[in-house]
Amino acid sequence: MTILIVDDHGAIRRGVRAILETRDGFEVVAEASTGAEALELATLHKPTVAVIDYSLPVMNGSQLTRRIREASPGTEVLVFTMHESEALVRDVLAAGARGYLL
Repeated sequence: MTILIVDDHGAIRRGVRAILETRDGFEVVAEASTGAEALELATLHKPTVAVIDYSLPVMNGSQLTRRIREASPGTEVLVFTMHESEALVRDVLAAGARGYLL
């Protein structure tokens, strides 16, 4: 499974990478700190999964999910956030996210 990690905080990206790379068969192919960078990397690498933070500058997790799903339809999106909101969950799932992690 190839993975793209998207978060505007480097420490979070490194932590998520460290956790994921302990699993056999998981390979982090790219990391991005902005939605624009994530979209470019998703188009280039066509990862199996994009793990994205909801709160990104300029483009939020729902907007980025839609754009990734358009650019790389085979990429599943998992959104993670610290915001607990039913409306936000509905929004990211309607945008095409496969899951939501609080």
